[in-house]
Amino acid sequence: MQRFPTSSNAPLTQAQSSQSSQPQDSIPIGTFSPPIPTDLRSTCPILNALSNHGLVPRSGRDVSAAQLHHALRQIGVSPELAYLATLGNFVTSPPAGVLKAGNAQAAHKDDKGVMVIDYSLLNVGPGYVEHDVSLTRGDRLLGDPVNADPALVKQFVGFRPENEGFALTDTTAFRKRRYHQQVEANKGLRFGMLEHAVVCAETTGLHNVFGKGWRYEIPRSYLKALFEDERLPIEEGWRVRTIPFTIVEAWFVWVFVWVAAWPFRTWKSLQHLFS
Repeated sequence: MQRFPTSSNAPLTQAQSSQSSQPQDSIPIGTFSPPIPTDLRSTCPILNALSNHGLVPRSGRDVSAAQLHHALRQIGVSPELAYLATLGNFVTSPPAGVLKAGNAQAAHKDDKGVMVIDYSLLNVGPGYVEHDVSLTRGDRLLGDPVNADPALVKQFVGFRPENEGFALTDTTAFRKRRYHQQVEANKGLRFGMLEHAVVCAETTGLHNVFGKGWRYEIPRSYLKALFEDERLPIEEGWRVRTIPFTIVEAWFVWVFVWVAAWPFRTWKSLQHLFS
């Protein structure tokens, strides 16, 4: 079984975390290799990193719940939280019309009878894992919501350059900035309290897995690896937490993020969702 380094383990060797030119099916699990043109990728850079390291199928196709749950456990997520995160991806069931428009195949059984999903299922439109006001992706109505926008990645990684690392409060402040940017840019913006809850969960997961200390501070080199290369920052020194983060810890962090990243200035800013 592939084991990623923890704070008490020796780091992986350069060969275990570097790019490889081998055929995709022969690359060892845990080794980073960027996707080939026929691979599917999602709107989530962390899910993409799991595929790029072979923790789930590198193709982005026929990903089972067991594979995704195991992959999340490998990067330091507790069994219960990994289950909830996996469930969140597998209960997605867009209408047939949405699937057709997004060129996605619904959750289906593979040749062994196991229920699986393709990453394209996660990209079919706002409300189905994909959402507006991403940290590094554009809104669907304005362009490409799946692939990282280099300008947004640069804006995110370079936010508050006077700080050595990227604390939880930095991400919440950037989240609010992104919301107000998109309110101006996207007149068809879809972002209400449900989407806010989702992005708060994403922020909580990001900082709990990759952050350090009581401020959950992420080194900028980690962010560059995750958001520019969609690679786990092993070469930069990241180690899996010795004690996985639990539902209790996640809940307290999520509540903080919910308040700190709250972007809605008035009730009127939410009224469009009910019209």
